[in-house]
Amino acid sequence: MAVDKMTERVVRLMKQPEKIRNIAICAHIDHGKCISGDSRLVLDNGSVISAETLFNSSKDNGVLFEEKDGQTVYDVRNQNINVFSLNKETGKLEKKRIDLAWKLCGGELIRVKLRNGSTIETTPEHRYFVLDLLARDFAYKEAKELNLNDLIICPKKLKVKSILPLKREVLEKLSSKRFYVYLKKDYGDQLKRRILDYGIGNIHINKEILI
Repeated sequence: MAVDKMTERVVRLMKQPEKIRNIAICAHIDHGKCISGDSRLVLDNGSVISAETLFNSSKDNGVLFEEKDGQTVYDVRNQNINVFSLNKETGKLEKKRIDLAWKLCGGELIRVKLRNGSTIETTPEHRYFVLDLLARDFAYKEAKELNLNDLIICPKKLKVKSILPLKREVLEKLSSKRFYVYLKKDYGDQLKRRILDYGIGNIHINKEILI
């Protein structure tokens, strides 16, 4: 009943804008703008780590900044962790330091998939850089508003050395598909020898041999 009465008061007030002085939003300004824990982050030292790995490192080596309302935040400025950030003025990537790392509990996630096959799970309100062809400029767009005609800004190429088992992941995904692969002769011969040495029949039992 109390909630219903408050709703009625808010509705009446909305019809009298001259009496409205402030509007309160009950949420942290960054609440929900997150990605899934297995999302990869490219660091300036060339390594690629998951968001969960980065947070766990921040938990072990950072300073607790805030812990309330289902979120935990660590100050990681002392760790000097840098990522690549787009400079909208120059259109180039720059190295930027991560100051805070936080983890939220719960919340809805949606999957964004690009034409090149890359995917990421993110909260609907997470903003992404897109290229506005009409304005010939960069713009922000929330994940829930993205459509097939949007061009999300991504680096064309980054030289990185991953600490994640990317080779294993690629091979496991390929093993679930029917496909043809063209290999250079020297690599094809090397792969063939390894398969024959191990035994073709064993490959279906243990997928670890080529990884």
